[in-house]
Amino acid sequence: MDPLTTLSLAGNIIQFVDFGTKLFSEARQLYNSSVGSLKSHDEIELITNDVKALVKNLQQAFAADTRGVQNYSANYWENFRKICDEAVSVAEDLLELLKELKLVPSGKRLAWSSVQVALRSLWSEKKIAAYIKRLAALKDVLESRVLFSIRCAVRTSARFDCLDRQTQRIISAMLGQHTAMSKAVSGVIRDEITALTITLSQILSRREFKSEDDHLRTRQIILQQLCQREHQSYPSGGDIVAGIEMLQVSDTQENRLRDFLQRGFIRSLWYEEMTHRYEDIVEAHPETYEWAFHDPPQDAHSWSSLYDWLKTGRGVYWVSGKAGSGKSTLMKHLFDDPRMKKCLEAWAADTPLCITTYFFWNSGTRMQKSQLGFLRALLFQVLQKHPDLIPVVFPIDWATLYSKNARDTSKELGDLCFDLQWNPKSLIGGFRALASQKTIPLKICFLIDGLDEFLLLSLPLDSKR
Repeated sequence: MDPLTTLSLAGNIIQFVDFGTKLFSEARQLYNSSVGSLKSHDEIELITNDVKALVKNLQQAFAADTRGVQNYSANYWENFRKICDEAVSVAEDLLELLKELKLVPSGKRLAWSSVQVALRSLWSEKKIAAYIKRLAALKDVLESRVLFSIRCAVRTSARFDCLDRQTQRIISAMLGQHTAMSKAVSGVIRDEITALTITLSQILSRREFKSEDDHLRTRQIILQQLCQREHQSYPSGGDIVAGIEMLQVSDTQENRLRDFLQRGFIRSLWYEEMTHRYEDIVEAHPETYEWAFHDPPQDAHSWSSLYDWLKTGRGVYWVSGKAGSGKSTLMKHLFDDPRMKKCLEAWAADTPLCITTYFFWNSGTRMQKSQLGFLRALLFQVLQKHPDLIPVVFPIDWATLYSKNARDTSKELGDLCFDLQWNPKSLIGGFRALASQKTIPLKICFLIDGLDEFLLLSLPLDSKR
């Protein structure tokens, strides 16, 4: 079986485990509609069709072409088959329970305030606890026997190139993080690798499989019935969304989540004083710094040509001078002058270019003279212009937040979770990942002013990459 298919199936099972746990433990709606509230019998019908579609996916996967089996040991293949068989068994037990609920007389159904209440009317607490335990065991065995082993084989998948470009980049970034982390296989590292792989499986399960026509048709029928009940017209583009989708989600839902994460990361790096020092520096007098864009005079006091360095140089160009001699004014002038960008575009050639700047200020706030403020400002500027770099630069943070929010696709945008706090260690790690990444071609020029106003700098700088 193709590695992408294996991971995608694993993601389907993980989503089913999360859905099943929520089904028995949370007394609230499991599906949301753009029209109105769903009745418990509507939700029972939706759950039934979703679970049937999951079972069908799992069964068809093993009935289909299995030419990829030789890529793995027979023991590995047999373990995964057993896991899928157990998932089917657990799902079919739930289908039997749902079938029993449908046979309950309509008069008794009126007392059901939620699906959870309906389920508990047929199953004892002991039986529910045993079922939840089976779900947890299913997820545990997936994490321990499958995900850790399959992760690196994804790149060999014949179907990898069929994924959209952004998904390919996200997967490549996470696999790169796996390789770096695998050099130290401590318990914590293994847990982080597993968490990243779970996210990979979720991404693939939400993108890979096409939902069954019957499964979608049921949602449309129930939405039409709901419109009639609420005396509303059928909404254009209307849909019923599960709190936890066991199968593929729509492009709209997936893009909505990714866009939310992009905006969240960028917003979390921003702080109010970020550009205050730059804004306070006076404009240069006309022609004062014209020398910067010309070759230096050929005499004993000549300097290395900044003009040539911008077009063809590398490494660091260091400008020094006495306090008050105009170094900050020069830096602001360079950043604002379109000729500098033109020079750097010649240096970057066909590679996309990003120019960022930072002005330290020892008379400003703590953020304006700290490593934390410095790194947040530089990363903010780069990632705001190139947001596809976010999962490349911060793969673990991105994966954690993606996985957390993917577990509840019915939330409104304002209710999605983004709880990320920055510290110098995580920012330095992100900066190093940015400098070394090869996933997205990019050349960056950093214009840094006032390094002498920050004496505790511990991050090696290369002002131009």
